[in-house]
Amino acid sequence: DYTLDLQFHFWSRAEEQNACLKLLGAKVEGILACPITPFTSETTPPDLLSTCPVPVVALSPKDTTRHYAAVIKKDYLLEGRLLGEHLLKLGHEKIDLLQAGTPKFISQPKMRGLLQVIEESGTGRTAAHVEFPSGVTEAFHPKAPASLVERDAIIDLMAKYYIAGGRRGTAVVVGNEAVAWKVMAEASRQGLRIPEDLSIVCSGLLGQGDTGPIPLTSAE
Repeated sequence: DYTLDLQFHFWSRAEEQNACLKLLGAKVEGILACPITPFTSETTPPDLLSTCPVPVVALSPKDTTRHYAAVIKKDYLLEGRLLGEHLLKLGHEKIDLLQAGTPKFISQPKMRGLLQVIEESGTGRTAAHVEFPSGVTEAFHPKAPASLVERDAIIDLMAKYYIAGGRRGTAVVVGNEAVAWKVMAEASRQGLRIPEDLSIVCSGLLGQGDTGPIPLTSAE
């Protein structure tokens, strides 16, 4: 018998504060928040979240419970392990992690997960975190969100940069299917076959993983 009220902050601190005001004005009994604080240089959440008169549970990879009633963290290390195990079973010996502009508290544990399963396999297999030019990294960071058109162009640039590199692996872990499809398209343009020449797996889906040109494997 509960009603769900959705509000969106669009990576704006002002909109996040406004969303809190709307929820409190609607007399909600609790808030499940995905705060923007962990993805920005700011260290504390909005006052309305941290001093809220109703319980606030945060979906946050970084903040501690001192600001909220509870924090639910995404297990990026386990995500890396699951995807790594899947790719190793398929026989891949060189796996790339494609995470341009991703905060270190997301990319680092994911990379550790990949390295763990490779070390445990006892073989000469390797994993590498793909490095991008600083301009690409800064443009892709959510602290300065671009329009959908701009973000699409940035993802396209990422895909072209990765496929053009001559030292890529036979499998790559990407952030979501938007990136995966761009990498697929660029790989096809360069004469690579998916998945025979390059396997692509996702770290989470945006909701259309089964409706794209090729069904995607993901872990979240």
